[in-house]
Amino acid sequence: MEIEAPEVGTIRTFPGRIEAARRAELSFRVSGNVADFLFSEGQEVDEGELVARLDPTDFQIVYNDRKATFDRARADYERGQKLVEKGTISRRDFDALLASFKSTEADLQAAQQNLAYTRLTAPFAGVIARRYIDRFEDVQAREPVLALNDTSRLEVKIDVPETLMRRVRRTDPADSTTLIYATFDSVSDRHFRLQFKEISTRADAKTQTFEVTLTMEPPEGLTILAGMTTSVVVDTRNMRPNESGEVIYAVPASAITGDKKLEPMIWIVDPKTMTVEPRRVEIGAMTGNDVGVTSGLEPGDRVVVAGAAYLAPGMPVRLLPVTEQPASNPR
Repeated sequence: MEIEAPEVGTIRTFPGRIEAARRAELSFRVSGNVADFLFSEGQEVDEGELVARLDPTDFQIVYNDRKATFDRARADYERGQKLVEKGTISRRDFDALLASFKSTEADLQAAQQNLAYTRLTAPFAGVIARRYIDRFEDVQAREPVLALNDTSRLEVKIDVPETLMRRVRRTDPADSTTLIYATFDSVSDRHFRLQFKEISTRADAKTQTFEVTLTMEPPEGLTILAGMTTSVVVDTRNMRPNESGEVIYAVPASAITGDKKLEPMIWIVDPKTMTVEPRRVEIGAMTGNDVGVTSGLEPGDRVVVAGAAYLAPGMPVRLLPVTEQPASNPR
């Protein structure tokens, strides 16, 4: 593998996907028949506002029945307290009254909670993005009925190749130079500043790209909804290689081995003699199957990435053709 200089001073454009910063699929915690939806798709709701409800008839009947049973058990328990003090009933009979009182009280609380579960409220302020069920349909407990999106802050997701992944860093809000921004075809002359949120540490198995999540304030005068697409521009012309100003080279983890002191080293190939010599390096974080080398490598160095554990200083090596697979124990 030949070490290449990190990509600097360029502008890259990536297709982006708009998502709501917070999103939830709302469901009832009990089964029942949908009596009403109070909002349509696209309407805004406030936190705690009622958005849908089930027919409460059956739940109300259960509640009334358990309330009557509880009232009777409570009355028996209160009479038993007076009787046990006088010795009219045994302690064992009183304990049975107490157990019945507590059991019916728990049943009443469960019925009251189930009755409350027939009302579905918004956990946060947002927009009804989708309705999965119509009125008068039967739904099962925890079956999604509504999708709620918080559009007060949007997320933009892009897939970044490995070579650029380490250069996507947090931007300074006070910096007037836009490093990462989004554009839309309908307003191509406007740039919308993005802020870094998080980055996946595992590459996609098929594309070998890393998902980067950015955040964007909802633009004024422009409707941006979850599911829309955008173009994300990453301008690296004013970026440092990393926060400390050092250059980081990504090499496969198989290229890193240890010397006698267990310090990290890499085998460097001399292109003239096609022999190898060890070189001490300093390493950083590991991302996917690669390790970041912060010191000890230069552009143009050719490193051994297969069979590094079996090499010795001055050992001749040969380059493998693209179609040839590396042996597990090279000699």
